[in-house]
Amino acid sequence: MAGRRLLLVLAAAAAVAGPAAAQEAGPRVEVSDAAGLRAALDRLEDGGTIALAPGDYGDLRIDGRSTTAPTRIVSADPARPAVFSSVHVKDSRNLAFADFTVRHTLEPGGPSHSDAITGFLLRNVQYAEVRGLTLTGSVDGDLTNDGIGAAVRDSATIVFAGNRCHDLMRCAVFHTVQGLVVRENTARFIRSDGLNFAAVSDALIENNDLGAFPIQHGDPRKGGDHKDFIQFWTNGTTGSNRNVVIRGNTLIEVGTRTQGIFIRSETGVLNENFLIEDNIVYSSSYHGLTVGGVRNAVVRNNTVIGKPDRTVAGLNVLDSVTVQLEGNLTPRLTVKDSVRVLEDGTRLIHWRAGGGYEAVPYGEVFANAFAVHDISDLRPLPGGLATETGAHRRFEALDLGDVGIREETSATAPLRRTLRADCESCGEDAAFRWSLGDGTEKVGRAVDHTYDRPGRYVVTLMREGAPPVRRTVEAMTPLLLALPFDGDTADASGLGNTARWQGEPAYADGRDGQAARFGAGGAETAVVVEPGAAFSGLDALTLSFDVKLEGSGDARLVWLHQAFGVELVRGGLVVHLFGADGHRARMVAQGALRPEAEWHRVVLTFDGSRGTAVLSVDGQEVAQAAGLDSRLAAVENRALTIGGIHGRFLDGRIDSLRLADRVMPVAELEELAGK
Repeated sequence: MAGRRLLLVLAAAAAVAGPAAAQEAGPRVEVSDAAGLRAALDRLEDGGTIALAPGDYGDLRIDGRSTTAPTRIVSADPARPAVFSSVHVKDSRNLAFADFTVRHTLEPGGPSHSDAITGFLLRNVQYAEVRGLTLTGSVDGDLTNDGIGAAVRDSATIVFAGNRCHDLMRCAVFHTVQGLVVRENTARFIRSDGLNFAAVSDALIENNDLGAFPIQHGDPRKGGDHKDFIQFWTNGTTGSNRNVVIRGNTLIEVGTRTQGIFIRSETGVLNENFLIEDNIVYSSSYHGLTVGGVRNAVVRNNTVIGKPDRTVAGLNVLDSVTVQLEGNLTPRLTVKDSVRVLEDGTRLIHWRAGGGYEAVPYGEVFANAFAVHDISDLRPLPGGLATETGAHRRFEALDLGDVGIREETSATAPLRRTLRADCESCGEDAAFRWSLGDGTEKVGRAVDHTYDRPGRYVVTLMREGAPPVRRTVEAMTPLLLALPFDGDTADASGLGNTARWQGEPAYADGRDGQAARFGAGGAETAVVVEPGAAFSGLDALTLSFDVKLEGSGDARLVWLHQAFGVELVRGGLVVHLFGADGHRARMVAQGALRPEAEWHRVVLTFDGSRGTAVLSVDGQEVAQAAGLDSRLAAVENRALTIGGIHGRFLDGRIDSLRLADRVMPVAELEELAGK
């Protein structure tokens, strides 16, 4: 019976396995701006191709368009793609989109409903192809202000293939779609979910490459993100997911915990007829590959790998009816007692050799399973289990070769990288050439490089006679802001924050070099850094600055309204911390800045994982707080002010201000920011 149902699943998938890309037919119109595009759409009543010259085309809306032949909207030169702010298509049919960019940025305080935050939207559309698009958000290093790359809702016969998602909350969402192909897409630097499905039928999800979901936004136990590479669900639908093939996907966790393939039914309506095969999952989540709420599933030849020293990821079968397991490779197999499972040939692997685990250690299966940043790092050892069990066919198809990249970082120099060619079979005289993603090229088996600015860089390693190997290097700094105040307000963090004086700029001798002089002659002056939102919503921080009082009076030394602040009150310090849960904590250190005419080093740390905060002056703890929320409040349309605000201005000097997004020693901050 299971074999018969498997054939039905495969037949359903074959029906939508994806026609070849729509070929150019009919008239071709070349356009160079949004007005020309709109005119071309009006002109091509029976379909044709609209070729877009490079440029910005703003927001495109298509409503009620139906032609007998496909209408294709493509970049004339894919190497120089056209750019849209958004593309929304409703109540239409027979369309194809290819080779352009949708860069959808969200305005603070703007609409937050699903359509408004989606860059590319198909709603009630039949027969559409979406190929070769780049879908992105604001690309500002902050994934909390980005939306959804693509959404397809209430539609039929859709191909979504070869697209690239990055810097988004979610890559793509498919809701109530019949006849769907999602193939060979990539997703990197995603906040929450990669590919999200609800009430889809006759669907093929194949050869997608998802990885590097770097942050955990909010506490998942308190309404924060539950991150998944591939997720199927039924909440808010009247049906379920039916006739689905999930095949050959590579899901590589880099960053925070991300569930691999997760299938469930919240409504009690069972999903039906799933074939899940040849997928590779590398994850620290318990739910490496979880099948729940499914009637009739075949799960075969998948490789699940748990990250070392983390939760033991595994293959889980929950609340389902008739599940067949064949030839999977996983650190753990968990099956709910009430589920009828037909099992054949599951093999167990584990990062720890011995220790009570009856499993083959990773070191006998993979060349580099302890330091994976990309699928190219995960190479099966010849003759090992991974070459004959699990997703061995997928590894063979990837042709990863025998060369990988190992990356070493420095805690005190976060923009510096040591990159090594990992190749056991290469001789000592093997020649390696590196392209480091910022225009720099170097040669050698191992190279050291320091990037000038934080960012994400695609590194390419080349060796004669072998395919190139690529890795995305995330060269980021924990510094959010660094103001040395050496005669200006330039930011030394490398992030390019804009700080400006409010009132007449003034500088005086500092603790090291120069310092900002506030309140000279009774003036109410401050330094303002905008936008302050970049410094809010943190789950950890270290704030350090030097201060010297010149006169009496209270002042708000460093202040981000409704997020955090340090103020001077009668020669002492008062710290205010505003939690994301609405609670406010207050720490008081009386007389902390005495003697008043001397320099003092003030350091505030907040650790959301422990719910604690500590205030130190000159290396001595002067106040503590506990029981705090795990995250500080997020604010919009506020500036970070230094020196004073709301009538409370400093008469004194501030030097060497630094703000980081983690708890760290001041000595390390000094290494990062110089002075």
